[in-house]
Amino acid sequence: MIDSIISAITSILNGSLLFQLGIGIWNGLIGYAWDILQTNPQNLADGMLWDTADGIFQLLQIVGASLMTVLFLINFVKETADIRHNTTLESAFLMILKLIIGNVVLLNLKSIILLVIGMEQDLLGIVAPSGSASLQLTIPGLDDWEMSAQGAVLGFLLGFLFIIVAVGGTIVILWTAYGVFFKIFFYIATAPLAMSTILGTQGMSHSAYAWIKTFLCALGELAGMILMLRLGAALINAQGFFPALPEGGIWDILGMQVWGGLQCTLSIIIIVGGVKSVDSLIRRAFGF
Repeated sequence: MIDSIISAITSILNGSLLFQLGIGIWNGLIGYAWDILQTNPQNLADGMLWDTADGIFQLLQIVGASLMTVLFLINFVKETADIRHNTTLESAFLMILKLIIGNVVLLNLKSIILLVIGMEQDLLGIVAPSGSASLQLTIPGLDDWEMSAQGAVLGFLLGFLFIIVAVGGTIVILWTAYGVFFKIFFYIATAPLAMSTILGTQGMSHSAYAWIKTFLCALGELAGMILMLRLGAALINAQGFFPALPEGGIWDILGMQVWGGLQCTLSIIIIVGGVKSVDSLIRRAFGF
């Protein structure tokens, strides 16, 4: 009993228990974030978000269908009234065919969106094949932490800092994940209005293409977040940027464990920064 108490106190003082607690908090909350990203939008928040977005979607779908026909007529009249363009039976048939396809897409837009989201969630499974286990962090040697009395104070401070970084980092990641979901629900609700402009004139149809780009960018942001977390987990579990422990000086006192814990703290900061920058990375990489 006494030995257990002494061991627990020692683990707290040398920072071992604090690092274990920080790793547990990070892994638990990242697992929760993974569950959120894998949840069907129709089931998120007990379906309340989807019901709200779907109600707006259905109203705008009626408006969008009418607007698509009006914009088509405006574009058709504009093309036929322009004496510089020769309107043939083939071009007229092509425009009518676009109207039919546009209306079919608009009527089935909800199913198409859910299909694309399902494909994106399958992509997340490819990025992290073991699910949340692919994103778990470990610090080698925590169970056999040994530290001299001189390094105990610094170990405690590093462990306390690590907990703050781990908790703050996971809060930022969860906040970012929820923010992306809110954007996706906004895009879903406004989809009919944006897509109804696709048959309009060249300037009007830009709205539909812009919606497609931003919607795909939001889905890509979710996949990019998981990729960043996967790469970060691989980096930390491989003992960080610098696997070799420096020789001499203070590192002989602190040992490999604190060296690994310090790198883990730095790596989490880098991971969180990477997750926050995924949006701009996706836009640059794919021209969004």
